[in-house]
Amino acid sequence: MKKTSKLALISLLAAISLTACGGSESSKPSSTPTNNTGNSQTPSKPSTPSTPAPKPSYAITATEGEGYKVEGLPETAKEGETVTFTLTLDQGKEADSVKAGDVDCTLNDDGSYSFTMPGEAVNIAVTVKNKKFKINSIYFDSGMSYYNPTLSFNVGDEFEFGQKVDFTLSAASSSFYASTLGREAIFINDEVIDLGSLGLSGSVTTVDNLSFTMPAEDVDIYVMPKAVDMTSGDVDKKINKIVIDEAPSGIKVFSSEKFLYDSTYNYVFNSLYVARTDSYIVTKVSYKADNVSEWTELALSMTWTDNISFISLSNLNRGTVTGDLHLKIEGKKVASHKLTIVNGDVVTFTKQPAATYVEGDPVSLSFTGVDADKVIKYDIQGAENTASSTATNIIFEMPGNDVTITFSATDKGKITFETIEGVESAVAKDSAYSYYANEITSAYPGAILYVFATPKAGYTITAAYINGDKEHKVTMGNYDTCFKLTMPESGDALIGFEVEKNGSINIENTVGKDETITEVKYYSSSYASSTSEKTYNGFGANADVYMFVKVKDGYSLGDATITNNGTKTTCKLTNSYNGSYYNFKMPSDGSDVSININVIQNGTITVQVDSTYVESTSLSKSNYSSDNLANNAIGAGETFYVFVKMKEDASGYSLGQAQIQGKDDTAVDVQENYGNTYYQFTMPSDGSDVTIVISMVKNGNITIAENAGVSESKISTGASWLQDASKADDFAPGKKFYILAKPVDGKLVTKASMSDGTEFKATEVEATYNYGDGFSYFKFTMPKNGVANISFTTADAKKVTFDTVDGLTFSFPSGATSGTSFAVGEKVQVMATASYGYTVKSLAIKDHADVQVDKKTDDNGNTYYEFIMPDYDVTLTGTVEAGQVVTLSVLGTKMPSKAYAVTIYVDGVSSAPSYSYSSGKTDVSMTWIVGDTLTFTYTTSDYRTDDDIYIVITKTDGTVKEVQMSPSYYNYSATATLEADWSSIYFSVGSTLTTK
Repeated sequence: MKKTSKLALISLLAAISLTACGGSESSKPSSTPTNNTGNSQTPSKPSTPSTPAPKPSYAITATEGEGYKVEGLPETAKEGETVTFTLTLDQGKEADSVKAGDVDCTLNDDGSYSFTMPGEAVNIAVTVKNKKFKINSIYFDSGMSYYNPTLSFNVGDEFEFGQKVDFTLSAASSSFYASTLGREAIFINDEVIDLGSLGLSGSVTTVDNLSFTMPAEDVDIYVMPKAVDMTSGDVDKKINKIVIDEAPSGIKVFSSEKFLYDSTYNYVFNSLYVARTDSYIVTKVSYKADNVSEWTELALSMTWTDNISFISLSNLNRGTVTGDLHLKIEGKKVASHKLTIVNGDVVTFTKQPAATYVEGDPVSLSFTGVDADKVIKYDIQGAENTASSTATNIIFEMPGNDVTITFSATDKGKITFETIEGVESAVAKDSAYSYYANEITSAYPGAILYVFATPKAGYTITAAYINGDKEHKVTMGNYDTCFKLTMPESGDALIGFEVEKNGSINIENTVGKDETITEVKYYSSSYASSTSEKTYNGFGANADVYMFVKVKDGYSLGDATITNNGTKTTCKLTNSYNGSYYNFKMPSDGSDVSININVIQNGTITVQVDSTYVESTSLSKSNYSSDNLANNAIGAGETFYVFVKMKEDASGYSLGQAQIQGKDDTAVDVQENYGNTYYQFTMPSDGSDVTIVISMVKNGNITIAENAGVSESKISTGASWLQDASKADDFAPGKKFYILAKPVDGKLVTKASMSDGTEFKATEVEATYNYGDGFSYFKFTMPKNGVANISFTTADAKKVTFDTVDGLTFSFPSGATSGTSFAVGEKVQVMATASYGYTVKSLAIKDHADVQVDKKTDDNGNTYYEFIMPDYDVTLTGTVEAGQVVTLSVLGTKMPSKAYAVTIYVDGVSSAPSYSYSSGKTDVSMTWIVGDTLTFTYTTSDYRTDDDIYIVITKTDGTVKEVQMSPSYYNYSATATLEADWSSIYFSVGSTLTTK
């Protein structure tokens, strides 16, 4: 019902009264008036002009209704006046229409409405509707992400206020475990759906019949563990709960309040998940506990995806937090920029892109073409695609400007082949790796075609071309297996080939011994076992030929003579583990060649040796082990080995020199390898017979003088770690031997001397201590006269043991262990190695400050410690100093898209933690020590080094420094010394700083 004001009614009555009295003064004519009969009347005096009457005011009313309230509306207004009022809407409502009579009211910038007053009373009519709100973010915790979960709506979808939203939770990768779902809940702003209350069991693919009522605000959805009792066994009992003391309006914080405690490193691991609205970002997070008065700033490393990010609490030290954990979050609103998609109807996006993105946010688009027979191309304005696979992916970081992506769909061209004599078959594939490639019959303009062509027998395919364009033909590289062509920019591709007829290889009679050749095979490589065999006419002009030849036993191959167009050349024989072959090139004109192979009958090898001491001999072409070859199996000029096995009862004699009979210049000494004894010779180049004569020599004798300080002694050849036991007469003059001596308790064998029984000075050898079971050992050479008299020198000895010191390890340079004895008065050298995170401060003799331990450096710069052995047992101890620990966040989430393998390690310290990235963009916290030299390596997926790669280091005060990496053949590297104020690092393509 319309309401009419009193003022409007009075105005209306006044107008009626004036009309009844002849109208207003302004309505009377200024000319001579007429009477009611129409006759003119003459006035008695001239008329005086009258003042115009004021404009009338008209009534304004408003219709009442639910969901809104009209305020500030005047009761009347004159015609032509602007009338302004406000419209207050209930929560979740928005105006559908606002009219003054039949005219739409204007919505002003300040939110008020206005209209121009007509010349009549007017009523304000308002209709409202439920406002739509959007799904702002969806997040699944790491425990759910294994299943590739999805909800039946997406980020950006809109629903009306008050609408019941039905949805499902589905597992894309496999089935959910009901037990996993039982620990989870779906948090929808203030509404919680407890999945554990649904009675799920077994394997679950889809959770149906889920719903919520759309609130009067955008919705953030989290699927993550339910809040837990902070006094339960799997949480940090010192922390009650998380309390958010302060957060900006555009940041919404959520946590399951679940803490995982690692007792090894004394850290609490947890993350606070945050959602944002209105382009807000978090700039600073500080924390304190009930037992701490000061606020401490947390190192931040946040990447926003679909308006979701998290604040890592992994650097929280458990020992400093008791009671409630208070957080203060600071943020700011930053610029958003538009992403415009042009011709987006030609593609299907895996996930629909947003209309705007916050500056600095990652933008990742995956798409497929709507029409499978067309190829999708796109042009990006305002950003650069960093995706490793750019055909169906676009990845970039939102810059400080709008971005436009224009898509187009181009028809693929057909691929066909010319019919050419000499070509057996041809096929185009999408990769140079034929085994893994797919055959293709069409391709988009500019696409790379990998064409595999098989020639007919006797032909070689030399080049390929498209659509008859031989001027731009493509040849095959040395190691290529296919032709690499480019699809034309328009139209189809008809692929043709250039073909040449091959020359033939003819083997002539071989000096009347052609029947001695048993096999001839042809290959294009010396690695015959890994390449395909070819035919005698399977090689094109200038092609490399590897001709492998075998002959009968008792024969060998010599050089070959190749004849081409009357010209003869000599081809040398090459012997390899694959066999014997001749390598030559086919003529450049593709003509035939004839080959004459020289086959030589082998000489016979006879071995003469005293069978009293020798059990057997055998022939071999290898010095690793005997091949037991026949005595005519060695060709002219070939190296061969004569293996000799001594009899077990040949005590007192050894093998001497051996030579080819009648040729004194061929005398050689016996050699040993892998426990075998052999002589090395070369067969005469003329293939004549030879006789190998092996001489025997009488061994010397070793005597060892008794010594009260030596409890046991041994003789050894030096084999089997000196533990083999040898006899006193096992060594010929010139032969090396070892003497092992074990001292009695309290003594040490310091020297061994050898006399050959003449007036010459004895040979003295210093001991190498404690070689197995407390033995010291000494190395000697048997004198020419075969007399070796050994005596020992001993000294009083005391033990050195190592104290147990955390972070410190002791060792002797000789490899001896704790408890080793040293002679009194001897200089004792010891190494001290600190565990990672510690440095050696000093070494000392425990409880004996009078024994000085000096720190020294050898010629190679290595540090060792030295002291003089006192006349009592000692215990070596030491002190270490702990380094300053820095927890550094390595931001894998910001890893460039082409990063393939990235490592960070402490140079020269294998025990230090190391970082390795190969896939999966996750942030990792690394613990290193201030002063560590960090070595960085960075390899791209294409092994190229075209870009400038920087290590971006953020410090605790927010400042940034950069280290540029140096490119090498296939990767980048850099070193940097870790500083105490480093907070996080990441890798960047190009510098992030304007000045350095």
